[in-house]
Amino acid sequence: MPVYIGNIDYLLEPFITDEEEAKISDIREAIRQNRKFPEKVIKYLWDDAFKFNREVIFETAEYQSLEQVIRAFMYAKGLERFKIFKDNVRDAFTDMKVVMIYGFRLSIKFNHGI
Repeated sequence: MPVYIGNIDYLLEPFITDEEEAKISDIREAIRQNRKFPEKVIKYLWDDAFKFNREVIFETAEYQSLEQVIRAFMYAKGLERFKIFKDNVRDAFTDMKVVMIYGFRLSIKFNHGI
């Protein structure tokens, strides 16, 4: 089966093992999942919820367009992804601990004052 990577088609069938094909499939799925948050949530925040006062939550001095915000989010790793937001918003994200209990994700906010 031909394997397509990016915008360029590579006919790599004779050289790709089933294990490598599974890895490529996993990478594609990770990329697709990675795009959901910025394309849905960040786009909603930028275009709708904070349309007239983006500077309240976004670092608008550094990112002047939705495209710049999404690109910065997608190419950053870990907590660096949240550098698109103002410090107070970023702190709200990073002060949360995500806990898995019986397959459910629970977000627990830590209050440093207590």
